[in-house]
Amino acid sequence: MHSTPPNDARLERRKGSEWINPRHLGIAPRRRNAPQPDANRNRYVDLYEPIYMAVAAVVLLCTALDATFTLHLLERGAIELNGLMAFWIFTNPDQFVYFKISLTALALVFLIVHKNFVIFGRLPIRWILFGTAAGYLGLIGYEVVLLNLQPPAA
Repeated sequence: MHSTPPNDARLERRKGSEWINPRHLGIAPRRRNAPQPDANRNRYVDLYEPIYMAVAAVVLLCTALDATFTLHLLERGAIELNGLMAFWIFTNPDQFVYFKISLTALALVFLIVHKNFVIFGRLPIRWILFGTAAGYLGLIGYEVVLLNLQPPAA
């Protein structure tokens, strides 16, 4: 019986690999989950589900609405309780809007990149992302009620 030596070319797994990986060209499908199915926690992925982009768009839209409604409420006599945002509002309202949207966008990128991570041993980051969207929708509803209750300043 003939056995193949361990350094046989057929056993070399890298020998026949492709020079260019189809994944790098966008031809082959990208990885949506971790390489091992049981290791989906605390792993980065290459491709994100469309629901995360939709949630991010909702949060960014709500952020822009929140900034606009905040400025309208301030014109009607409300006060800004967030010290950092109050500084930007009274320094330059236009920069306040840009700063608020930029800060939210950076936070969204961080949350989406870490969507498979778990903090405190049991809280998935994706829940924080969805909770942020729900919280912003509630905030927008609250601000609409305030705008309807408070008459414009004379």
